[in-house]
Amino acid sequence: MLMSPGSIVAADGRLLDGSVSNLETDEALLTGESLPVAKNADISETGDMPIGDRLCMVYAGSQVTKGRARCVVVGTAMNTELGKIAEAIERKVETKEKGWRAKWHKVMVGLGLRETTPLQIK
Repeated sequence: MLMSPGSIVAADGRLLDGSVSNLETDEALLTGESLPVAKNADISETGDMPIGDRLCMVYAGSQVTKGRARCVVVGTAMNTELGKIAEAIERKVETKEKGWRAKWHKVMVGLGLRETTPLQIK
């Protein structure tokens, strides 16, 4: 995938070495950061690294504000970081309680502590 200023990133991708030219992306949709993030092709990430710290990756829905680059697509649709957020919003935790526990469950639902999405709980 080729990216240039003003383009919206269509899928999650890993930047290719030698193709990054002063790239900055606006990832406010995913991370809430107000400033664009400078990207590079150096792989220096671990498995539990937050999205905002992965400088060798670009994410679906973010906008290129500066520079040019090429990347290899690593995730599309619901397999992107944006798709994971959408899934967390839609998924609800359900219960199969009976008796007194079912009544207590209804009280907890009324308080907004049960049958909410994992994102609402966080």
